[in-house]
Amino acid sequence: MKATIYTLLITIMLAMCASNLWAQAELPMTFPTSNQNPVSLRYGGDIIINDQSAQDQRGACLAVAFNGWLYAAYMVNNTTPKSWTVLMSTDDGQNWVPIINQTLGADWYATALDIMVCGTSTSDLKLFVARIYRNDVSVTSELKLASYDANDGTSLSTLKDDLLYSGEKFVDMAIASDYYFPAWSAGLYSVGLAYSKTTASVDYINFISFADEGATPQTEKTLYSGGMYTRNVAVAYGRSATYVNGRYFVAWEERLYSVDDIGQIWTAHTVGVYNDDFTTPIRLDNMVAASAGYCRNPSISCQFNNTDNTLGNFTEVVLFDRAYNGNTSDFDIIGTYNREASNTDNWFIFGMYASAATNDYQPDVNFDPAYNNFLATYYNSTDTKLRYVVEFMDLPDPYYWIIIQDRYNDAGNLVNPYPKVEINPVYNMVAHIWNAERPGGNGETMYDAEYFGVGIQPLAGDPFSVKVYPNPASSNVQIALSLPCADRITVKLTDMYGKTGNVLFEGNLPKEESVINADVSGLAAGCYFYTVQSEKLKSTGRLVIIR
Repeated sequence: MKATIYTLLITIMLAMCASNLWAQAELPMTFPTSNQNPVSLRYGGDIIINDQSAQDQRGACLAVAFNGWLYAAYMVNNTTPKSWTVLMSTDDGQNWVPIINQTLGADWYATALDIMVCGTSTSDLKLFVARIYRNDVSVTSELKLASYDANDGTSLSTLKDDLLYSGEKFVDMAIASDYYFPAWSAGLYSVGLAYSKTTASVDYINFISFADEGATPQTEKTLYSGGMYTRNVAVAYGRSATYVNGRYFVAWEERLYSVDDIGQIWTAHTVGVYNDDFTTPIRLDNMVAASAGYCRNPSISCQFNNTDNTLGNFTEVVLFDRAYNGNTSDFDIIGTYNREASNTDNWFIFGMYASAATNDYQPDVNFDPAYNNFLATYYNSTDTKLRYVVEFMDLPDPYYWIIIQDRYNDAGNLVNPYPKVEINPVYNMVAHIWNAERPGGNGETMYDAEYFGVGIQPLAGDPFSVKVYPNPASSNVQIALSLPCADRITVKLTDMYGKTGNVLFEGNLPKEESVINADVSGLAAGCYFYTVQSEKLKSTGRLVIIR
């Protein structure tokens, strides 16, 4: 535990001019030449986002805009000067162009990085970048959140820029937004920033939100202050049809000693609206003895849309690493969930494919508001693979999420990949980013996506639309089609291994809207790809069957 006596600050550090320190961290931006990767977006065809063999790229993160544009970021701390970079892709990740390359002043380096892209029109797209810097010479730490034009990386405004001195440090941070379903009174949307901070005697978890597209800071909140060592932090936004006000949710890690690698997992959320006070924190790891005090790396996601779950509320999920009974040679993924997240602490715990035969850790969880699914990825170090799984928002069988892709990474060059999963709203399918290892030890930032061959190829200028619902389904699905002309249509299902299953429909349809009713009650639970095709038209998408 921390000592209860404050360490005196060094007099020289107190006398330092803050404005000079702020200027030291970031230098004027430069723009390197991008690496072009015309590689197929097929699971197994990994893409190197920016092929720079001299860079040790770490801390990879990903954001997806409403129009499918992709943004990837990473830190580089093995070069002089040190830097972080954001790249952009407008062609589903086949080619990436740097839009921000921020170099740092002497002795400064980045320790954490996160990005979020917000907006529902191309002209108003904003990219928010949060980062933590450290300077071991001046014993200084900086937390900064700023916005940029997401079209070209032009700097717009600084939302937060704080410094700590004399060994006090910002440890971790994360950002989230409500821009798809804005919180009540937040303006067009808000942005939330959660961060952990360590001092000589007290550690903190703090949160601040910014309304009006990030322009209006709200009152900063302290979720935790005490003698435990706060480390990794995660943040998410949640709302439903009944609870439309919207709330921010934070999960974090506390450790007993500074040298510990595992500890406790906690969560709290704003009480009634996005900028409200926070609820009393709830500890999640101690619901079973084999997890209590043996956890790390929380990732959080909440249902956010205009739908209620079966309890008339919305669901929160927190995933984290667990060293079974403290055995750091046996990690697995533990999950906790609350289906009444808006106003109760009715938590449940589960193990995700927990097995002594494999080491699983570094989870990331997200939510698909179109299909009401939680999406998760994690690292299996035993088999050096990255797995992608899905579960419906009510978590009907939380122990066994549907395996969409057992291994989506092509190469096994993984050590600490920290994979991420993000939904692409254009396809309602996911994209991934992770850290891979080059020969010699440098890191490279990798990308892959679920939506290979997905989309609509119509006659030029003719309307063609396909909608399959409900999705997930258990017994029957409806396939709504709008055809540009009368045509003979085939609708078939293919499983995730490429084996063609049921032909749901084959026949002639008129030039108008048609609805096909299909029975899927005989199919096993899992993920399938549907294909709607004629001689000149084709549309492919994903259908999840639950039992």
